[in-house]
Amino acid sequence: MAYKKDPITNQIIELDFFGSEFDNWLEVSDQDLLQEAKDKKLIELLEARKVFQYKNITLNGVTYIATQTACTNLDGAISVLTDNNLTECNWLDANGNASILTLALAKQLRTAMFMQQSSAYMQESAFRATIADCATVEEVNAISIEL
Repeated sequence: MAYKKDPITNQIIELDFFGSEFDNWLEVSDQDLLQEAKDKKLIELLEARKVFQYKNITLNGVTYIATQTACTNLDGAISVLTDNNLTECNWLDANGNASILTLALAKQLRTAMFMQQSSAYMQESAFRATIADCATVEEVNAISIEL
């Protein structure tokens, strides 16, 4: 099978026929194919990290949203509770149900969010190194991204 790179889109395509319409296309080296495989695997990795990093967290039987906005809101709630010497506030769980969030639980939840995000970045870093070390397209394709 022959491969060519479109000079306009830089997309590598597999050719199953030959003709003059491909005369202006560039030849694709094995290194180009390897780099494209690595780029696609890195995109897959970023998507997996985003999903893992912000997945819901369950504490004390209640599931909470762990998005970046939720983290920011939780930081604000901890500040308000601390600054005003309060011990609890109303909070919504992942299903939109009201629950009581104590200062201690808020700190525990924020710690869990931080640990989840940290784990996501550490795993991403390890996968990036593995992808960078690959010498063939087959090695790249054999990597299963599971966070």
